[in-house]
Amino acid sequence: MVAVEPLSPKREQFIPVRKRELFAALLAAVPASETANASRLYELIVAFIHHEFLRELEVLHDTYHLVDPDQPRTADAEAIEAAYGTVTASLEQVLRSANFVEVDAELTRRAQSEQGRIRTPLRNSSHQFRSIRMFRRGEHRETLDRRSLYGLRKHSETIDVYDEVVLLAAVRPDTAHEPQRRGRRHRKLAARHGSVMIKYFHDIAVADLDALYPGAEIVLSNGDRLSLGLPALIAGIPLAIKLAPALLVLYGVVRFYLGGPPPGAANLAEALVVAGGLLALGGFLGNQWTSFQRRALLHQRELNDMIYFHNVTNNVGIFDHLTHEAEEQDVKETLLVYFTLLGAPAPLTQAELDDRIEAWLKAQFQLDIDFEVDDGLRKLEAYGLLRREGQRLAVRPLAEAFAALDRRWDEFFVPGGPSVTG
Repeated sequence: MVAVEPLSPKREQFIPVRKRELFAALLAAVPASETANASRLYELIVAFIHHEFLRELEVLHDTYHLVDPDQPRTADAEAIEAAYGTVTASLEQVLRSANFVEVDAELTRRAQSEQGRIRTPLRNSSHQFRSIRMFRRGEHRETLDRRSLYGLRKHSETIDVYDEVVLLAAVRPDTAHEPQRRGRRHRKLAARHGSVMIKYFHDIAVADLDALYPGAEIVLSNGDRLSLGLPALIAGIPLAIKLAPALLVLYGVVRFYLGGPPPGAANLAEALVVAGGLLALGGFLGNQWTSFQRRALLHQRELNDMIYFHNVTNNVGIFDHLTHEAEEQDVKETLLVYFTLLGAPAPLTQAELDDRIEAWLKAQFQLDIDFEVDDGLRKLEAYGLLRREGQRLAVRPLAEAFAALDRRWDEFFVPGGPSVTG
């Protein structure tokens, strides 16, 4: 069994329900006479939150082109450094709004010693990056069928899997500051210095997080080396015996050419023995090298297939996807807070509101979520829909709330009018 601990014992804050589906469930508790106002209020809340993230999306698009690995370098080092700070800060804000959680770097290091879908050791080029960060959302467990002992033994293993993972990898801006690496050579990345790579994946095993690093390569395991080396050693013994006469003849010829005594009755038969021995040795070494390369390619294909089929989007294409996900989460949080307070028989404290929403989500959608009411309350307060009575909270009735938001929306497009967030 793959013993990889989940990132945190805390419950998820992510709400994996479509906002339309969530609103339909909330609307079922609204009186029929108020459904029209509720639907219009829903549309206005969606519009307000969309415009909030539209500004964030514009910042990302306007800045990212300076650090986009797919674009040529058009700015100096100072501008690229400023763009790096803006992009990472803005992206972090969007990821938090979408209820992504940053993966602890220690978890990634610990996972390297475990087995997920990829069972072969990996070598990465992390030294070429100044920062590699991962963010995840949602998790579940999967059971895999494993084979061992060359396919003779079959057993099952349970692995932890993250539903969604976002990778943020920033290449070092200057090779002069790249740390020196000893030992085996690493593949040099094609991405330009100072660029930022952003990748979005789904259904990634916790133990396979290191496989997402740009430039990750397969390293043959000790078992692979043994399975290739042991047959080679056994097959090499009779070959060495056959090569002994050829080596003796070759030794005599070399001595002769170096000024030693003549080898004696060196004839065509002895020359053929030497040639045959060398051909046999060359064929044997070539066959072993081919077997080694074939095994490595099979494992590399397994890695490439996982990256290809689990990749959602990359780089600049990720911004629209993430901002949409952040909008969805904020809309759902705001709707849950408003309609829960609206349907309460009396004003609620923040703790009572939190408990009531969590209980409703569990009863309605079988979701055990650690709901955070803070974001929804901030939105309602900014829109002027929240009422505080000491420690207790209430909201405006539907007709009054819709009218207030409708006026605010009209004023938003008037010069000098209120901003979306108040």
